[in-house]
Amino acid sequence: MIRMRLKEILDNKGISITELHERTGISKNTISLMVNNKSKGIQYDTLNKILNATNVGISDLLEEVTDLYAMHVKSIENDYTPLKSHECRPFRYQIWADLESGGEPELIYDFTFSVLYFKVNSKNEKSYLHITFDDYKPEHTNHDLSIKFNPNENKIALNVMAYLIVTDLLWNMDFANKETPSLAYVNWEGFERGSIFGLSINVPISYADPEDLSWENFKKGKVGNNKKIANFAYLKFKYPDIEDIHFDKETGETAIFFHFN
Repeated sequence: MIRMRLKEILDNKGISITELHERTGISKNTISLMVNNKSKGIQYDTLNKILNATNVGISDLLEEVTDLYAMHVKSIENDYTPLKSHECRPFRYQIWADLESGGEPELIYDFTFSVLYFKVNSKNEKSYLHITFDDYKPEHTNHDLSIKFNPNENKIALNVMAYLIVTDLLWNMDFANKETPSLAYVNWEGFERGSIFGLSINVPISYADPEDLSWENFKKGKVGNNKKIANFAYLKFKYPDIEDIHFDKETGETAIFFHFN
């Protein structure tokens, strides 16, 4: 699909939406839709006005990108009472995904795993998440999604799953006397009959308030101190195709948006 880089261009040149409106005569609402890539189309005359006003070429303004998908997890009747050190407990989650441009979210995976919590030492606490897939069920019916969201084939999908699960656990559970871990180890064993047996993902932890959760706030350094979450800034550093993240206050769910080829 075609994506406009108007937001990046305006930010780099220090041009506001109001200033671009004054330079081009294009309505602020139309410019806002283009800045957020929500416009359903653009006329040649409008495109030409923007190019002249920003002094960029068409290859700078427009780029072809792969489809943008969203992934989030749903907790299924999990027990979030505090875990004691070396206690192991089963959890169940569903992985949902959808194409950001439209369509209803689809259930991709339904699985259970065990969470083992232990203290490494008094200064550097860590949690260990052991993924076993005792009741692993691929639930997708969409063939396209079944390929794109197969963690055996796509490392981005696998890492996103790990970060979403860790964040849900951290937001909902006091691990030991309100001392939350500083690092999580996610071991994926048994997925697709062991084709990635023993793969481990280290998930660093950072502070952030749920309502502050967005890339813009990460870049601005806007973080809170009442909750710990998976460090999504580190995830984005590893995978530039991850575009955005946000917390839905109504559902209490975190979603990650990323591109697939």
